[in-house]
Amino acid sequence: MPTIFDNIENFLKTGPERLIANMGGYIQFRANFNDISENSLEAFEISDFSDDWNELMRLFLVRRTRSFIKNSYTDTDRENGREYLLFPDGSKSY
Repeated sequence: MPTIFDNIENFLKTGPERLIANMGGYIQFRANFNDISENSLEAFEISDFSDDWNELMRLFLVRRTRSFIKNSYTDTDRENGREYLLFPDGSKSY
């Protein structure tokens, strides 16, 4: 089954803006890297600017804190009152 990330270039809709601006804009980027789409992971791989990577992570990373997981996915052990996560194999993680 195809996933949303099979054709990532059509999905990103963003590029490494700091790199592109530093090069002089989209026209200069395309002149230097005519075989790379500015909205591709390849374009981000070229970038040495942490702001570009931070923006990519901000858009696509789903962050779950320990407290969120604990509040949303744990059960309480009736024997000892401790919270645990139940894994598919039946094991528990307290």
